[in-house]
Amino acid sequence: MTAWRVLRTLCLGLVALVLLAVAPAWAERRVALVIGNSSYKSIVALSNPRNDAEDISSALRNLGFEVMLRTDVQKNDIRNVLKDFSRLTSGADTALVFFAGHALQYQGRYFLVPVDAALEDEDALKFDMLPADDLKDVIGKVSGVRI
Repeated sequence: MTAWRVLRTLCLGLVALVLLAVAPAWAERRVALVIGNSSYKSIVALSNPRNDAEDISSALRNLGFEVMLRTDVQKNDIRNVLKDFSRLTSGADTALVFFAGHALQYQGRYFLVPVDAALEDEDALKFDMLPADDLKDVIGKVSGVRI
């Protein structure tokens, strides 16, 4: 088993243990956005994110979460995914975001990369990527647990 697979398995196991440990303390309405981007077109494709997202979604549903699962999100769909998740968080007590795929940091900001993004220049960051801050803003509406 490669070091990456061991690390991935340990990370998924840790997430599952944390979720199981705190599940009884969580409030009634729990929502989650789970994104797994594997099929990148202009950069290296990844084999595991889709499977990881499906596994995490299943575990979260078993813990009573309303899960919004999206795989291979394209840049034209990013804003709709964010809008739909924002609506889902309305009235929720707990919100969780899980992303598996390529991400990058630029000038202290983090960006999630859609599968059809071409990392051409700084404008691509502004208009083609999903700033992690936008996700933080959405889950910031939730008064309870935010993960």
